[in-house]
Amino acid sequence: MTKNILVISFHPNLSESHANITIINSFRKIENVNFSIVSDIDLDDKESINLIKKELLTYNDIILLFPFYWYSAPYLLQKWFEKVLTKDFAYSTNFLLKNKKFNLIVTAGGSEQDFSSTGKNKYSVEYFLCPIYSTIEYIKAKHTGTHVLYNAHGLTQEKVDDIIKDIIL
Repeated sequence: MTKNILVISFHPNLSESHANITIINSFRKIENVNFSIVSDIDLDDKESINLIKKELLTYNDIILLFPFYWYSAPYLLQKWFEKVLTKDFAYSTNFLLKNKKFNLIVTAGGSEQDFSSTGKNKYSVEYFLCPIYSTIEYIKAKHTGTHVLYNAHGLTQEKVDDIIKDIIL
């Protein structure tokens, strides 16, 4: 059975990101993958938010793609959570995203060693992403994986293909 996947990009300057563009272009080659580029959406527009919510309901597999900097996800992801994952849509009386599968693809400029207990950042990227994992759990969706692409400035097509294969299969 072919998955129907929505990739949501939260890069605030996508045109300047070799890594995130490479990932998106690789997904574009795959059937049944659609995209939402949040930097192109007015998150303060109620009609846009309603369209996002409607779109989310049509997918079971959702990929959140974003760069990791300042020990977090970009503000666009937080704003998207606040505007889209609202009461009576994502939680409370209605959990309309219940059992949807959320995968994270995170690009990081640093090395895996940098994000270890002995590295300069002292903690893993996954540690810093705990609020996102908690959000996914709170709306009763499923966190199905986090794929951190370290040294993103030197990202290879082979590495991207491996990650995509892991998600698609």
